[in-house]
Amino acid sequence: MRHARQSNQTTIADALRLFYLDCEARNLAPRTQEYYREKLEPFAKWLAETNVTHARQLTSTHIRRFLVAQQARELSPYTVHAFARCVKTLCLFLVREGALDV
Repeated sequence: MRHARQSNQTTIADALRLFYLDCEARNLAPRTQEYYREKLEPFAKWLAETNVTHARQLTSTHIRRFLVAQQARELSPYTVHAFARCVKTLCLFLVREGALDV
């Protein structure tokens, strides 16, 4: 199936809306959808604070810095890994949708 190519100007907020819509369309369990929101909303907030407003601006360095920031909050390794898994899932979705390059 061909995916609609997203604009080079897909904002982080739009990217999250598309991701959440995809989760709902795939009929993921409500708790799974809630889990993604719990992990991705802080990521989106952190990106905004670092002036990353569009999906194409996102780099692996941003992701690493976000994860290090979560470690600095003295979260458990499991929790930091949960953030990493959710961010990875979002990024893979954005690549498939054409909103992020590898």
